[in-house]
Amino acid sequence: MNDYTLKSIADKVSTYLDVDVRSKRRKRDCVYARVIYYKLCREYTHHSLERIGNEVSKDHASVYVGLKQFDSMSFYKDNYWKAYITIKQQFDFNLMGDEHLNYPDGFWRERYFNLKRKIDKLTYEKKVATTDR
Repeated sequence: MNDYTLKSIADKVSTYLDVDVRSKRRKRDCVYARVIYYKLCREYTHHSLERIGNEVSKDHASVYVGLKQFDSMSFYKDNYWKAYITIKQQFDFNLMGDEHLNYPDGFWRERYFNLKRKIDKLTYEKKVATTDR
């Protein structure tokens, strides 16, 4: 997916919210910081729930519950939702690099055709798989 690690995501969330996501505290600010960490880890890494939880000394069930909490947090807690969006935008901006600033049309055109090729490949594989039966 990209070069983000669980540690780098935890550090970024901790720095931005000024809360240590690795702490064992159960105060609201720590809990919501971990929820944001869980969501970003699921979006930017391929790690399992267990591996994501191990970085912050939690088990996979805590990560699962935290991901379910994210939906309600995004609906009710505006300041944490804004923090999540800001951190996500920073990650996305870092992923794109400078190429999208220098050549925006070419950058987005290339992204479009790469996605189109992936979709065509998946639909072809699905078509072949269904005809082989």
